[in-house]
Amino acid sequence: MRLINIQVVIINNYYLDYCRNFVAGALGVIVGFTPIK
Repeated sequence: MRLINIQVVIINNYYLDYCRNFVAGALGVIVGFTPIK
C-alpha cells in the first residue's frame, strides 16, 4: 500500500505541475497575442 500511495503522490505532483505549466503557457499566449491598447 505504501508504494501505491507514493506513486499516487508522484502522479498528482506531476499532474499539478503539468496543469500549472499549461495554464501559465496559455496565459502567456493570451497576453502575447492581446494587442496593447
